[in-house]
Amino acid sequence: MADHGENSTEHVQAKVKIATFLSGGLSASGYVGGIVLVILSALIIAAGGQSARTLGFTMVMSAVYILIFMCAYAKLSYQRTAQPLPRGANLLTFGYVRIAKTVRQVRRLKTMFFYLCMWFILGDGLTSMTSMAVLIAKDQLKATNSALIIVALIQYVCAGLGMWFWIWLQNNKGVKPKTVIIINSCLFGLIPVYCLLGLIKGVSIGMKQTWEMYMLAAFFGLFIGAIGATNRVIFAMFIPLGHENELYALFEMVNTTSSWIGPLICAAIIESAGIRQIWWFLATQFFIPAAMLFYVDVEKGRQDAIEFYKNEQKEKEGTQVEEIHDEKDVKLV
Repeated sequence: MADHGENSTEHVQAKVKIATFLSGGLSASGYVGGIVLVILSALIIAAGGQSARTLGFTMVMSAVYILIFMCAYAKLSYQRTAQPLPRGANLLTFGYVRIAKTVRQVRRLKTMFFYLCMWFILGDGLTSMTSMAVLIAKDQLKATNSALIIVALIQYVCAGLGMWFWIWLQNNKGVKPKTVIIINSCLFGLIPVYCLLGLIKGVSIGMKQTWEMYMLAAFFGLFIGAIGATNRVIFAMFIPLGHENELYALFEMVNTTSSWIGPLICAAIIESAGIRQIWWFLATQFFIPAAMLFYVDVEKGRQDAIEFYKNEQKEKEGTQVEEIHDEKDVKLV
């Protein structure tokens, strides 16, 4: 920024490179933690069997595992001092009120709004794919808990390796984040397309055998980390200065609030047409967002954020001037 200016191409590229490393690195480290947790769970199940009580112990161990690292984070992380709440604001509702105000302003950020619509569909597809794959593995392939633990382990290992590969591809080969998301979305769409082969009579593949479950877990893992981390990198470019907290909260809310729609639609399809027909719907959850991304202009979204911030500062300056004039009028009276 000092050498080339805040809005220079060099500065933007540097920010994207650092954001990619941070977002992707954090995701990769999270997958390493997931591997450790899966191994600990596997040891408990191996020692105690697959009874409900043993599974309960693994749940408690997982909760303690997470609690330990959350406490460590709370202790070691940098504690930022925030400004005091405005008069009349409630500690429990202030964040939601601020998010609501920002959402009303998001309509001025058209690129961000369109991008959130894309993420709404894609996030729902990722959640639905995971839950439906486990359902088919249990119902059709009669997978045991041990087999599902192996699936989770394969997914985490491949996710960590895949994450570092996509970081390297972006930072060393100059592949743009938008291109990475489009590629990953299309590759995810190939999973339900492959599973649709199971509808063809006489075809022995298409999520019909146990080895396919392990293969698809590896395929899924190679792209799941990159797609989430890279989405955060692009979304960060659309955020106006000073609105990071509430807009990142909105980003996560969009992903979470959509997670019930896909399973609900899949449940309706299963009841009416059969469990394997859900792959038609799941394929659309990846190819539609990929098509939408072609119409996302990242540079325009970044400029919209800059203009939003400048206009906001002008409005604040105008409000302060009016307040000063009002105070002078009161003194004169």
